[in-house]
Amino acid sequence: MAVRRRAFVIRNRYFVLFDLVLVALSAILAFAIRLDVPLFWSYLPVALAFMLMAIVVKIPVFHLFGLYSRYWRYASVPEMLRIVGATVLATSILTALVLGLFLPQGWFSGFPRSVLIIDWLLTLLFVGGIRFSVRFLGEFNIRRGNNGRRAAGQKPRRVIIVG
Repeated sequence: MAVRRRAFVIRNRYFVLFDLVLVALSAILAFAIRLDVPLFWSYLPVALAFMLMAIVVKIPVFHLFGLYSRYWRYASVPEMLRIVGATVLATSILTALVLGLFLPQGWFSGFPRSVLIIDWLLTLLFVGGIRFSVRFLGEFNIRRGNNGRRAAGQKPRRVIIVG
């Protein structure tokens, strides 16, 4: 009995886990890119607070935009526009919170504003990249002839279609 090999599939629940890690990484990397190493360590408490805020804001916005209910193997331009819209809205909410609420109260004193733009770019790159890599890997498997219909090394079955 031949073992069937499945096509490359990532379930949407895993995208939530990927996004949690990637949103946190993009927030910390935004500070690391903007600041030098000695200065980064002095901003670490602010960076961690911003990271938690980014997770709390971005994951629900991504859910509202339907990023966890798509079949990403066939993603194209409309899905990319949906990702761009979700990251723009999430970053706009974060910007309003940081600049409009927390900064005037002195909670994020000396917050580098360019971190918000860098964070948006990194989030767009990471979130879009992970989803479109699924499409790329799916296309790669189909072009190689490995679409999950037969096991590796198994000869194709001959059939006749009548009618």
